[in-house]
Amino acid sequence: MKNRKNFFKTAVIGLFLLALAFSAVSAFFNLQITVIELLVTLIFLITLLIFWSVLKKEAFSLFAELENKLSPESKESLENIPMPICLLGGDGEIVWYNSIFSLEVLGGENHLGKKFYEQFLCAEKDKNSLIFRDKKFTAFESELKGAKQGFKLLYLVDDTALKSDSEKFHAKKPSVIQIAIDNYDELLSGVDGSQKNFVTSRIEAILEKVFVAEANGILRKTEKDRFVAVIENKKLEELIRDKFSFLDRIRKSISSGHIYATLSIGIGKDSDDLLSSDLMARQALDMALGRGGDQVAVKSAHGYEFFGGLSKGVEKRAKVRSRMIASALCELIGECDNVVIMGHKMADFDCLGAAVGLYKAVSSLSKPVHICINREANLSKELITQLEKGGYSGVLISPEQSKDAVGANTLLIVVDTHNPEITECPELLSKAGQVVVIDHHRKMVNHIDKAVIFYHEPSASSTCEMVTELIQYFNDGTSISRLEAEALLSGIMLDTKNFIIKSGVRTFEAAAYLRRSGADLVRVNGWFASSIETYHQKAKLISSCEIINGCAISYQDEFTQELLLAVPQTADELMHIKEVSASFVMYRRDGVVSISARSFGDVNVQLIMEKMGGGGHLTMAGAQIKAESCLEVKEKLIGAIDEYFEENK
Repeated sequence: MKNRKNFFKTAVIGLFLLALAFSAVSAFFNLQITVIELLVTLIFLITLLIFWSVLKKEAFSLFAELENKLSPESKESLENIPMPICLLGGDGEIVWYNSIFSLEVLGGENHLGKKFYEQFLCAEKDKNSLIFRDKKFTAFESELKGAKQGFKLLYLVDDTALKSDSEKFHAKKPSVIQIAIDNYDELLSGVDGSQKNFVTSRIEAILEKVFVAEANGILRKTEKDRFVAVIENKKLEELIRDKFSFLDRIRKSISSGHIYATLSIGIGKDSDDLLSSDLMARQALDMALGRGGDQVAVKSAHGYEFFGGLSKGVEKRAKVRSRMIASALCELIGECDNVVIMGHKMADFDCLGAAVGLYKAVSSLSKPVHICINREANLSKELITQLEKGGYSGVLISPEQSKDAVGANTLLIVVDTHNPEITECPELLSKAGQVVVIDHHRKMVNHIDKAVIFYHEPSASSTCEMVTELIQYFNDGTSISRLEAEALLSGIMLDTKNFIIKSGVRTFEAAAYLRRSGADLVRVNGWFASSIETYHQKAKLISSCEIINGCAISYQDEFTQELLLAVPQTADELMHIKEVSASFVMYRRDGVVSISARSFGDVNVQLIMEKMGGGGHLTMAGAQIKAESCLEVKEKLIGAIDEYFEENK
């Protein structure tokens, strides 16, 4: 400290003398400039002396308080404790440390007055875990009560060896991986024996290279299309950093005809034992398959992480599951007192159409049944009008009325969503005795987990397609009227954009059945017509559209009722602009910004909407965010789009 003080004095005197020398030289040229220079030098010297005086007083006050808080006995006691100890001031500067701290931590260097947390780096997840050069410490904090400066003592434990062993243990900890070939049957259908062996052996060769040769793990085939692998955590982290790029390798290099091989993978990470890891891996695999396949789901104590999911869901051709679900559903209906069918908020044609189809199926079993829907806030007003004309007035009940209709022995059927937060009346989920979910949207983490039947088909075009298949197995085939057939067809036409996107073989089979039941395509298409006010809103949204990174973005803060229809329709129409790969249209209502997102499959809008707290499907998704303006959400959306493209280069 004395050396620093002498250095400061020498520097001040040197600068003062230098200033006088410059003034003396200036006197030969201009006396006025010399006077100004002398005045500036004098002011600078006085200011410096005042500053030095204040600094000395503060230093004396600091050390006086330190003397009061640390008596000679306390200092001696702290000095004799066989562990590194330092004392921090209110701003985190180091004001004292014992000899062990000086020698074993600092290596004899002087760090008094320096900011502690600029020297010692904190670990990401634990502020008490410190790193200094090549050593690691755990800090224990103790405040000095009553001190004005907010002094606190830090006791450091050098656990470099322990943490090194812990990291090695974590790196070698095994994780279980469940692997499924999504489209095994489709991939090998119509292929002769030798070609089948060639295709499957190629898949196995890549998996063995990834999980055995490169990861020092084990791989076993458990079924014709299933594998289980066990690898060390260190290798798993490498795969995560690589974003499981071998999925692209398999998809691009292995095919049969025009069908490309895709895998779904579930991983149980950071579990206590292998059994728990295996259970988590199976749950993660279910989640990956429920989200459409061709992706990796990693489950840990912190939740799920997803990688991939860029391709369209694989359509399963067999209808065995539909028949089994219909049979199980008939049994549940037979055991309950009544049935209530509920969809999501702002019910659209797919939601209400599916509810109508199920209403007819349940009615055929002679059970009381109602449909819960908000008549004021929905996107299917034309269908509601047609249903009321067809005698459905007493069937459609409000969310408030449905609370009285649901009891302990009521069967609640949720359609077109599996997210409890966006159901028409979330309270019904806890009131109903049993819950059934029928949905086609890609699976979300916060799904309804109390369902006795969770009929989930992400490869289906719509919930109406799924319900159309189910009702054909109800009561030896339920006969539906023209109105009910048209209600179901309207949902299929809405979600496929008139059979343009996500229309598989089973989609057209369902449409053919509805057509045979009397559905009129022209009449149904007329239900999608909009008013002139809605058309004006669409024109306004389209004219204000911006194209950023191949994505069309438009919004409107000033809410009108017409926006409820105009926004999703605008999102559809923007997809017909050249070079637009995805569209996002927003409106704000009651402090909440709603987004409608669309694509033709080149961009997975579900993944982008999940980053915004929403979800949906590969080609159709949405989100609702509390915000002050659409512009605020737009900035977040652009960030989510950029992040998506960065992750999927």
